[in-house]
Amino acid sequence: MVHVPKSKDKFNYEIGGIYKCYVSMNTVRWTEKINCHGWTINTREMEVPKMSVEDSYNSGCQKGEMQDWRGALSDYNSVIYSNEYIPKNVEISTYLNRGIAYYYIGSPSAAIEDWKKVIELASDDPNKRAKARNLIETVKRERGGY
Repeated sequence: MVHVPKSKDKFNYEIGGIYKCYVSMNTVRWTEKINCHGWTINTREMEVPKMSVEDSYNSGCQKGEMQDWRGALSDYNSVIYSNEYIPKNVEISTYLNRGIAYYYIGSPSAAIEDWKKVIELASDDPNKRAKARNLIETVKRERGGY
């Protein structure tokens, strides 16, 4: 519940720290607690520099290594849905890794779709195609022919 001060109340604001923070693409939005005879909420927004495709990909890889699968998924989506040119090897690796992130968050069908995309894109890379096929077969075996 938000305290609404009466007109005769003195306004004594104290920043109480960040309450919630949201990050999406190139915008950071945060909510602060502001003390005024109780507390109210103040929301602020700030534009931040957009990460390059390579930075987003590398960030996704780092988050994957730390098993932050949702964070990795977000970074890989930033690469895939970017309006920038994506080098073919980065695109293939992004779909492969995004499939792994989908698998670990419990979305095996989305993982399989990404790995099928790897097979389609990696026509000249037999190692990536083989890895994607092996991952698909492993998931199908684990899930009983999923």
